[in-house]
Amino acid sequence: MASLLNFPVEVLNLILEAVDPNDKPAFFKLSLVCKVFNMLATPMMYRTVEIYEPEDIHKFLFSIISSHARASMVKSFAAIGDKYGAPEVIDIYASRGWLLENSWNRTVIPIWEKHFPKHLPDYFGSYSLLAAVYLTNLDTLSLNQFYGVKYWDFLEAISFASLINTNGEFRPYIWPMLSTVIMGSSIDDNPVSSMMLFARIPTLRRLLYYDISYFGYHSVFENLPFTPIRSRSTDLEELVLESFDILHHARMDRLLRAPKALRVFRYSASGHWYISFKTTWLATSLRHQSHALEEISLTDFDAFLPDMEMPEIEIDFISFSSFRILRTLEVSTVFAFGQAALLFDAHLLNPEDLHLFLADSSLDPLNGDIDLAADHESTERCLVKMLPPSIETLRLRDCGKPWAAERLDRALAELLKWRDIKFPNLNTIELWGAPHRMDQNWISQIHQSALEARVKGMHIRFHILERIPGWVWVKDIFSRSL
Repeated sequence: MASLLNFPVEVLNLILEAVDPNDKPAFFKLSLVCKVFNMLATPMMYRTVEIYEPEDIHKFLFSIISSHARASMVKSFAAIGDKYGAPEVIDIYASRGWLLENSWNRTVIPIWEKHFPKHLPDYFGSYSLLAAVYLTNLDTLSLNQFYGVKYWDFLEAISFASLINTNGEFRPYIWPMLSTVIMGSSIDDNPVSSMMLFARIPTLRRLLYYDISYFGYHSVFENLPFTPIRSRSTDLEELVLESFDILHHARMDRLLRAPKALRVFRYSASGHWYISFKTTWLATSLRHQSHALEEISLTDFDAFLPDMEMPEIEIDFISFSSFRILRTLEVSTVFAFGQAALLFDAHLLNPEDLHLFLADSSLDPLNGDIDLAADHESTERCLVKMLPPSIETLRLRDCGKPWAAERLDRALAELLKWRDIKFPNLNTIELWGAPHRMDQNWISQIHQSALEARVKGMHIRFHILERIPGWVWVKDIFSRSL
């Protein structure tokens, strides 16, 4: 009599692969059918784990802590849920004794007890991190919670204590195959510590930080000691820092020295600066990866421009002309023209403010001493100087400021004149802005460059963004080509 079990194991695996990976009850039922299905379905049930509730992390932790086999099946682990536990549902203190008694790794629990001794208001986060430590074959780790120094001190103690070989290179005790770390919508009193810790993992290829909320004293980041990372010691290929304004330039430099060949770098500010920032620092750090970077994104750096009371922020023109294989560049317009030029344009709307802005200059805007055309001409070739010959896509963000349209139009027109000679691969130019700024009137001012683009057989594409409440991502609500 024909039986499903007569099929080769490879065929049965293909059948089980068709099951929704998030349908854990289905895999559980399949694992009860027989020994063969148990052998095939159990790894699939544990392969991808997403935890949302405190009681779920409790059950999952008990499952993997008592079985190394089950723990080794997990390839992707995401802890996304409420930071507060439910003491009426879970006996936290009784579970501690069970964990210590049944753990297959007896060195982890005592260290965890030391860093989380008694009070656990952040029960979900601490138990999630403990569960992650047991997942020895983990490939992707996603954390979306309330974290802080004690969490990263715990990981430091577990993962890197006495794990330096004679060559001074790190040999990770946990996560020897970890390739992706995603930190999203978290609250952290020291997110820099976690970033520097994860960045040291030699196998890591993607390190993504999204919408990290910081609480604490802002000045602490200037003087924090940081764990050294050896240059060219990791396989990191993609580094994303979204809404992240607290990374001191010394740490940024270490972070960008570590990868052997970083391919993608995305860095966006939130406009609420906690530390000083200078373009020269960032430019110097990025040059460590000029041989490998294929995509760079530097956005949301224009939010503070109308504010004249931020002397610790200096954002100027930045050049990527020496980047050998850079194909996609996405930058705020301030990196193309410099902070001073855009502030100059902004204050032209109010001559009296401009007079104060140029207080140390002999020019008098009220007497017509300023040659606006000459000033725009001074930045006309900024984009030509900025881009490398390998560029394919230029995406200018934070556009739409009424005072900067003419300056941008002239610079784009000049870039397109040189396109065939200097930038033969350039085929896409996009301008992105907010709906309250990039209106039809503003778009109509980009006429000279639009005409030049049509001559080259190209189009300048406009995109209007709308921020989605509660998220750092934006959606494209309007697009148009000229």
